[in-house]
Amino acid sequence: MGKKGLCQVVCEAISKSGDGPVTVDSTISFIAKEGSFISQRIGPTCSWKNLVVTDSLPNNSSISYKPILISQMDNSEDTLAALNMVNGEVSLKNIDAKKYPYIKILAEFKAGDNNTSPSLKSLGVDYDGVPELATNYQVVSVEKDTVQQGEDAKLSFYVYNVGESAADSFKVTVDVVKPDNSKERIFEQMVDSIGSEARKKFNISYNTFGFNGQRTFAISIDSDNKILELYEDNNFYNIPFYVLGDTSNPSLAVTFDGNELFDGEYVSKNPKIKIELNDPSLVPITDTSSVSLYQ
Repeated sequence: MGKKGLCQVVCEAISKSGDGPVTVDSTISFIAKEGSFISQRIGPTCSWKNLVVTDSLPNNSSISYKPILISQMDNSEDTLAALNMVNGEVSLKNIDAKKYPYIKILAEFKAGDNNTSPSLKSLGVDYDGVPELATNYQVVSVEKDTVQQGEDAKLSFYVYNVGESAADSFKVTVDVVKPDNSKERIFEQMVDSIGSEARKKFNISYNTFGFNGQRTFAISIDSDNKILELYEDNNFYNIPFYVLGDTSNPSLAVTFDGNELFDGEYVSKNPKIKIELNDPSLVPITDTSSVSLYQ
């Protein structure tokens, strides 16, 4: 192993067949006229501000800085022309943050007189962070985890924005998940805006007269992905509740002319008959065909 054009002893190692691999360990040093450095991905952001660098450029050496724009749509990259740095700073406000929420910075180095190298000491990008919507077990609750059939199951929860920018125009939905995993949408609301470090409370009542057994409230924040966030796994939360079936028995009270009669007693020729239905259940009786009268 060696380098073409250098007058030095070439490193060599030999191994016979079957004696295992051959290893050569050496360091070859040379001076490069130019080189480059690409930063890691920076962002996401809703507003770019400035690029700030600290560098040293001795003896006609140079460092040029080029933004690499990363598309929100397909992650494709587009490299811009070199920026015009003034006192180690340049504005990035002309970059459309909605279209390019991430960037990289390409720094290209060129050596100066007598191969003197420029040096980059620090590089930073100033920008506004994105919103961060969230909810979790600490801010989600049901008034009672077990309710009687016909009683309202009451859900309460907060949606927080713990990001650095306001979250504008997103949807909050709540579904009731049934045992067969089918869903019933019971709540949907567009939220105009939640500012940075702010929150919004939601209170929802759901009547249970039509069913019993296990159910789950499924909360979803910005399921349409309208808001660019760092994390989206905190945009969903499920909380179960249970509905006890109706086991109470209704009763009928029948009076003739205001009196209760026993079997075999006489009644007037044209009595006033009053029938009262009493049901202690919370399930409303809305179907009149459930009660039949026979003469």
